[in-house]
Amino acid sequence: MYGLAIQGPFLKRLADYEEQKLLTSSAAARVAEAERSSAATAQERAERRNRAASKQTESLKMAMELQVVFDRLVPYFVCRTLLEQQLEEGRQAVAASKQQVQTARRAYNCAMDQLETLSLDIQRKQAGRARAGAETGESKVGA
Repeated sequence: MYGLAIQGPFLKRLADYEEQKLLTSSAAARVAEAERSSAATAQERAERRNRAASKQTESLKMAMELQVVFDRLVPYFVCRTLLEQQLEEGRQAVAASKQQVQTARRAYNCAMDQLETLSLDIQRKQAGRARAGAETGESKVGA
């Protein structure tokens, strides 16, 4: 598996590339601003265009060199995505199991309540029979 320690240098190069893209973008913005500004001389505008073009060239070279980095990082991110997906599926399975446990507990508690009610009914009937038997026994003894 591709570990972060192995991928660290590649991630650093990717971060450098992103920084280079930002510099290129800001250079292009400065050129556009200079083109709109009448205060800049033609020479200044040309110098800014050249610097922006240079930055863009550096950025493109860096992007081409990064193909190796992308080739190395893709398996890492694919593996990571798969593991994250499995983790999420596991979390969903746990949540579903918790719901099933809660439903089973409710059913169990309901069954225990019904059993308790049934047991109390049986005890009342037995006590009623015992009293009726005792009363009949007393009336036979008293007669």
